[in-house]
Parts: sequence; structure tokens; C-alpha cells
Amino acid sequence: MKQFYFLSGVPRSGSTVFATLISQNPNIHTTPTSPLLDLLLTTKPTWKQVSTFQTNTHPEQYSNIERGIISGCYQHIKEPIVLEKHRSWAKYGSYIQSTFQTTPKIICTTRRISEVLASFVSIINKSKKITYIDRELMNTNKPVNNQTRCRLLWENYISVPWKSLKIGYETQKEHLCFIDYEEIVNSPEETLKKVYEFCELEYYSGHYFENLSNPSPENDDAYGIQGLHDVRKKLGRTSPKPEDVLGEELVEYYDSLKLEFWKNK
Repeated sequence: MKQFYFLSGVPRSGSTVFATLISQNPNIHTTPTSPLLDLLLTTKPTWKQVSTFQTNTHPEQYSNIERGIISGCYQHIKEPIVLEKHRSWAKYGSYIQSTFQTTPKIICTTRRISEVLASFVSIINKSKKITYIDRELMNTNKPVNNQTRCRLLWENYISVPWKSLKIGYETQKEHLCFIDYEEIVNSPEETLKKVYEFCELEYYSGHYFENLSNPSPENDDAYGIQGLHDVRKKLGRTSPKPEDVLGEELVEYYDSLKLEFWKNK
């Protein structure tokens, strides 16, 4: 079986650009947001509902099936190391340990929540199509403005991965490596070295930070917002200040909630 590491975190926090950087290592395959975790979690309940499973006297058979799903999912990948991306991996350290039979090493990207929201809204404002967010607001007869957008973005895109991070932080922090968006774009080499050390891997000296290209693009139609996983050719911070996008009042409100619990680490 391949060597697995895991990538989690809140959206719009640099996970795509981080995956782009670390995939420059020829031994590492990075996935787009992967269905593997969802597949594993939904297979077991389905399996148990089948009457023949209930008569089965070999419970280890399901463990064999889980391992078969994992190995089959990446059988076509030549790289020996897989960085598996899913927003909820952060809370599944124990599951990783038992199912993948490895010590969990979960890299978690983070970002100030008001900046996450501003990044989403900037993309929505630039979109040539009506996004899922605006369509959902219109379909429910709600006004389309930054306040309602932020509320819906939190509910539909951000809160679930945020809660997963929080559970992981509170229950198995030793298995998590937090890297902030600012670290990735401002100090990429130091951030990569931090991750290599956490994963107990030898640092790859061939990383570069210009002429970038995402090796694992995602179909953003599935999210209803185009451009979520675009990667700029040159690494650097180009996002406007959240106050310039959302206004000071909204930024102050979300900052006052102190949602960035990872800063207490």
C-alpha cells in the first residue's frame, strides 16, 4: 500500500496552492478534493444493512474491503506517496489509524475567517455566471448582499470543515500540522520544510514558486462557484483587504466571533 498523508482545512485558505507546491516533489501525488473518505464512510452502513453480512462469521472481511477500496483508488498512481485531500479528514485521526494502519499526519490549512469570506465574495463578484450562493438567496426570497452571502457561505461552505478542524484540534492535536494562508504565500519554503519535518520526510530541494500550474484541477461546477481552485502562476498575496470587499462592519462582526481557535495552539 502507498504511504498516505492527509490534507484538510477551511476553504479559501491555500490548500490548493500548497498542494500545487508539494506535488513538485516527484514522489508525491496530491489529489483534488477526494471522494475516498465519503466512499469509506458510506460503504460500511450499506454493507451492514445487507442480510448476508449479518450472517457472515468473518467480520475481518469488511476491513479487507476497506483496504481494497483504498489501494484500488490509487492503483493507477505511480508516486509512492499520496496526499489525500478532504475537508473533514482533520477529525478522523483515529479512523485513519485503524483503517490506513498508519500514524495520522494531517496537514490543516487555516485563514482568518473574515478573509475567507472576503475571498469567496470577491470570486462571486467577478463571476460571469450567477453563482450557487446568489441563486440560493434569490430562490428563498432573501436579499442578495454581502451580509446574506456571508451567512450562507458560512452555513454551506465553511462551518462543516471548521467544525471538523475544531474536533481534531480538541481531540487529537498531535496528529495535526496547522499552516496558515499567510505562511504559504509569504514564506513558502519555510512552510514546506515545516510540513516535511512533521511528515518525517526528506525535504525536496527542487521546489519553485513561479510558473505554477495546478496538477490536480477540480470541476468547480460541482460547487456552483467558478474559479475556486485556480492557481496563479506566481506565488504571492494579491487578495484585497477584507474591509474593501465586505465593509468594516461585517469584518468586525466576524472577527469579534474569534473563530480562529487554532491561534491558541
